[in-house]
Amino acid sequence: MASIFKRTYKAKLPNGKTVVKECDHYTITYYNAAGQKKRVKGYRDKKATEQKARRLELALSHGEEGLVDKYRESKATNLAGHVADYVADLRTNGRAEMYAYNADKRLTILVDACGWKTLTDIDAKSFIKWRETMRKTPQSGPGRTGTVASARTVNQYLEQIRSFLAWCKTAGRFGSNPLADVSKVAGEMTRKRRALSDEEAARLIAVTPEGRKMFNRLAMAVGLRRGELEALKWGDIRTNAIKPFIQLRAEATKGRRADRLALPASIAADLRTMRSDAAGDGARVFLNPPTIDDWREDLQAAGIVWKDELGRQADFHAGTRKTLCTRMNRAGIPPALAMRIMRHTDVRLTMVDYTDDSQLGVDEVLAALPEPATAGTAGKVANPPATGR
Repeated sequence: MASIFKRTYKAKLPNGKTVVKECDHYTITYYNAAGQKKRVKGYRDKKATEQKARRLELALSHGEEGLVDKYRESKATNLAGHVADYVADLRTNGRAEMYAYNADKRLTILVDACGWKTLTDIDAKSFIKWRETMRKTPQSGPGRTGTVASARTVNQYLEQIRSFLAWCKTAGRFGSNPLADVSKVAGEMTRKRRALSDEEAARLIAVTPEGRKMFNRLAMAVGLRRGELEALKWGDIRTNAIKPFIQLRAEATKGRRADRLALPASIAADLRTMRSDAAGDGARVFLNPPTIDDWREDLQAAGIVWKDELGRQADFHAGTRKTLCTRMNRAGIPPALAMRIMRHTDVRLTMVDYTDDSQLGVDEVLAALPEPATAGTAGKVANPPATGR
């Protein structure tokens, strides 16, 4: 129960005497949800102070801690500030730079497109409206002109905003997730990818400028993802080992696993030459990682089309990881071993999604397969096999 009173204090008069005086404003005393005694300054007017005391009691009866909603400050903060803190926390905790970059980009797009100013503005209705627009309106940008956002793309945005809201809850900034019940969009991924042929891969490496050549070579040789390459540090690369290898840090990989990847001797030797004396183990290998535009520029210089006649594109992920997986399949590498090298948890990813069937020689096999003998030209079988009936 809140109570009000006027505090007193001792004051010295000009003649040196000490007297007790009363404050000109009231003070409110109350107990918060934790049972702690609190005092709050009231007003000079008694009735106004009593009204404030009743408001405090009402707030406490609603289960709020202290004087007000514990999220009040966070709710009043500009949403862009929370996003900046979230992205900074991702980097501090070792998430790959590309992941942090994409998180920042997607959340910034959502905040602006949905008109969200604060955490309390985030709601399912505005998100769904934005998503419908993205699915119906042709997008602009590299490789997107005239196409609408795929189900995969809008689902990535949904996952990103949910991750952000989960972080807000953990960080004590917001207590709910208004998008928790929003369903993902069903639909086949519209982006189709193809692997590079050996001849195309060789041409690409040959024309890639020296400043970004090692980035592409590493990706093609051991299957590192873009984010993993960007997070790669010199301490992760053991070029002086008898068998050179890369020891990935769990926090810098997509699967959160500390995998060990063997390095081709030629790449290990070039990495030794590439490392400067001043670069410590904690320094990043690629200080200025090439962009997607750089990749497209290199493809063009090598005479490789971004999208072939079947609509399959040769983006960085396809030109590196899918190319590596397809090469292993052609070479007859056992599926279990290829899956291990690709760091997949499902062999179907290795054998289906990351293998380019057009490079497996399916047409050649069918063309070389003898045609079954037809009746009248083939000899009769003396002892036909049992049918099991």
